[in-house]
Amino acid sequence: MIKIIIKIIALIIILFGTILIYDARIITKKNFGFGDQNEASNRT
Repeated sequence: MIKIIIKIIALIIILFGTILIYDARIITKKNFGFGDQNEASNRT
């Protein structure tokens, strides 16, 4: 019974990790988007 619960938890973690890797580009654009890269690197 415990092995089944551990397997289910592992599958959920793997699924969540896969979704995060798939959506990482969208998340970083939303949170860290500077628009123009030169504008971001010239901030002092």
